[in-house]
Amino acid sequence: MDTREHADALVRALGDTLQLKLALDAGGACGLRIDDRLELTLRLENHPPALLAYAQIGALPAGGADGVLRRLLAANHIWEGSQGATWSLHDDQLALARLLPLAGLDAGQLARELARFADVARTEQDRLQRPGGALSPEAGRPPFGMMTA
Repeated sequence: MDTREHADALVRALGDTLQLKLALDAGGACGLRIDDRLELTLRLENHPPALLAYAQIGALPAGGADGVLRRLLAANHIWEGSQGATWSLHDDQLALARLLPLAGLDAGQLARELARFADVARTEQDRLQRPGGALSPEAGRPPFGMMTA
C-alpha cells in the first residue's frame, strides 16, 4: 500500500468511526467541521508520510495580543500546553497544526489524536471570545464525534 492509499484508508476508517463519509480530495485534503465553530483540515504530507491536521482558530485580539502570544508560545514549549500541536500566526490569524506520522497510525489513534487537537483548538477559541482571555468551564461543549464532512 502506498502513502496515498494508506492515508485514504485511514480517513475513510475515521469517517466510519464518526459515522461520516470522509475521503481525501484530489489534492490530498479532507475538511471537517466540528460543532459549527471549528473547521479542521487533514492534508496528506508525503515527506515524511503523515497527515497534517490544521485549523484557523481566530483573529488575534487588538487588545491584549501580547498576553495571548505569550500564552501560546508557552504552550508551544516542548508541546506540553498544546498537546503535541504547534501554534502559529499568519497576519493576524491564529492557527494550530499537528503532524501525525502515518507509520503505525490506525483510525482509532487518529480519532483520539484529532479529539485532543480539537480540544486544544476549541479551548483557545473560547479564550479569545471572552474579555481578557478568561476561560469558563467547558459547559455545553459537544463531544468530538459531532462533526460534519
